[in-house]
Amino acid sequence: MKNSFLTFIVFAFASISVNAQTSSTDFFFGYKKSSLTSTHTATLDQLLLENESNGSTIKVISHCDSVGGVSYNIGLGQRRIDLFVNYLTSKGVSADRISEVNNGSRNPVASNATEEGRELNRKVIVQFFGGSNDAPQEVEAPEPEPQGNEIEDFMKAVAAINCGTDTIVNLTGGAKLKMNACEFSKYNSCLVVNILTTPAKLRNTMYTTMGMSGQIMSTSGIVEVEICEDKELEHSLTVYVPVKINCKPEVAPDLWTNFGKGVWNARVAKAQIETIGDKDFYVFTTTKNNEANFASRINETPEFKIKAKKGLKIKEVTAYYSCEIGIYRKTLDEPSKKMKIKLPCASNEVKFDVIAEDKKGNKVVLKNLSSLDIKSKGKQKSCEAEGVKKCFYVYPN
Repeated sequence: MKNSFLTFIVFAFASISVNAQTSSTDFFFGYKKSSLTSTHTATLDQLLLENESNGSTIKVISHCDSVGGVSYNIGLGQRRIDLFVNYLTSKGVSADRISEVNNGSRNPVASNATEEGRELNRKVIVQFFGGSNDAPQEVEAPEPEPQGNEIEDFMKAVAAINCGTDTIVNLTGGAKLKMNACEFSKYNSCLVVNILTTPAKLRNTMYTTMGMSGQIMSTSGIVEVEICEDKELEHSLTVYVPVKINCKPEVAPDLWTNFGKGVWNARVAKAQIETIGDKDFYVFTTTKNNEANFASRINETPEFKIKAKKGLKIKEVTAYYSCEIGIYRKTLDEPSKKMKIKLPCASNEVKFDVIAEDKKGNKVVLKNLSSLDIKSKGKQKSCEAEGVKKCFYVYPN
């Protein structure tokens, strides 16, 4: 039964069109986006104006990149098609004049191996054909030979309809999401999973890598999970964050949750590590909106003194570390010429964001200052020496 069903599906896709095509227009989408922009609608309006008098038929074809897997992109492709069909019918186009082709991630128009290729694959093509006498005629084409793992991938997508199975989605940075197939199908359009594993991603968030009672920690990754309208799942979803071999912490990380008031407030347990294939992953499981931090405590935390140049007073300092990532932030109640902040000794560069005030009370923001460029007039001490209690930085030069 399974083989005959598969034969039918493959045969159904094996068709070509003979028609008098009058126009073909590409509409591109951002990553995981499924909403029409003002540019999209303006272009559609122009196409309708140009073709309204010839009784044309319309074909709407969707393509997706390969991120997220086959079943996810079948759903994403259909949502994008529905946007165009709904818009066209709202403008008076009869639904029987519109045909649809949902490729999902099958039949890519460009390589998915590069970001440029994936961008080209995130699109919907709208084709207008001449009057009713020239409407598309479907004729049978030779059945294509299966390429790569297309059959296997498609059968996985069909199997995902079974609520007893899981959907696995590849996320950015090598991370993975595993979720019950039915709940993923229900919530994927408004499910947000953010994987924060670099200073560049973390520096513009609310997060630090500081624990309760002022504990100084480094992180191997922070995870955010937001489920539609704060829903609670019946089945747990699991996020896998890859262990970075070149930045593996000396102290095994703990799993922390409950971030608030600038610190992580709850240490759950030692971070669980699971091997998938030949790679190790930190594991986080939840059924509701949550955030998690795979963080290691740092015992040696000398005190840094940061001094403002003449005419400025410091209000807030944030320090960013690249390897064994650290985000440390301290805010003063009142601006001051000097600030002391406990930070780990850095093996390489540390970057600072500083918020200060000038003599008139105007805010001065200094971004991305490098410790390698900051001079302290010969008074800076090396953090590499054991027992160092203070290091001095002066900004800016």
